[in-house]
Amino acid sequence: MAREEAGFVADGGKFFLLGGRHENPVDIFDPKSRTWTKGAVPPLEIHHFQPVVFDGKIYVLQAMTGPYPREKPVPYVLVYDPAKDQWTKGAQIPPERLRGSSGVVVHDGKIYLVAGILDGHWSGAVSWFDEFDPRTGQWRALADAPHARDHFLAAMIGDKLYAAGGRTSSGATNQVFDLTVAQVDVFDFGSGKWSTLAQDLPTPRAGGMNAVPRVVGPVRRTRPVEVDLPADMRGTGVIAQDIGVLQTAQRGLRQPGLTHLTLSSEECRILNMERNLERYLGIEPSELESLQ
Repeated sequence: MAREEAGFVADGGKFFLLGGRHENPVDIFDPKSRTWTKGAVPPLEIHHFQPVVFDGKIYVLQAMTGPYPREKPVPYVLVYDPAKDQWTKGAQIPPERLRGSSGVVVHDGKIYLVAGILDGHWSGAVSWFDEFDPRTGQWRALADAPHARDHFLAAMIGDKLYAAGGRTSSGATNQVFDLTVAQVDVFDFGSGKWSTLAQDLPTPRAGGMNAVPRVVGPVRRTRPVEVDLPADMRGTGVIAQDIGVLQTAQRGLRQPGLTHLTLSSEECRILNMERNLERYLGIEPSELESLQ
């Protein structure tokens, strides 16, 4: 089912596509069987949220509902139980902390919510930071983030929360899409303090997605290397897909008489990440080529 402003999350080896404008059923993808099934429809229209998983259930907090441009925040937590295919209404959100389009993460048994917007796409971007205990339903306001933002996704890397991208939507001034946020804010749970990275996003954006690669086991640091690949490999599915986004290598592939392609360490990381994704999804390289 096509949808927009939805949420996407993995739980129990499956992927769940939830919400979006209008009242949509949950779409569930099983990477082992490579099939989609449908789940229950939420009790109301929900969109502009970042779902998170806690104790095997999917939590939706600080979602919006209603039509553009002055959507309203949903005043309570929604919980979807994949095992029962059932939605339930959770704790009320304190009215003074209510907003939509926040970044949401799970850390050490608590759910954390950062930034968001009060009045849909109209006005009221905030830098608020909150802690929610899903076991007790208690909320706690924490120190504000350095920058207000909405239409972004937060991420956890180690013991740090990263708020990157987004914008401060302002339909009231006819600047719904214009006011992107370049700064990357970081909350260190070890020190309990916010900071901002020295380097801004090179291409500020909003309404995107994020992903955090997971590394299993100890990591041995090695010096960056360059790898030469024979030119006859340039037609393989993996190489062709990644070369399409590597401008310098793409120019080189068009040169007559090319015998080898040199990949930098950064490009090797892209290839390695894609191969790890293939293994995680159970897709053989030959299958991946057939899907392109």
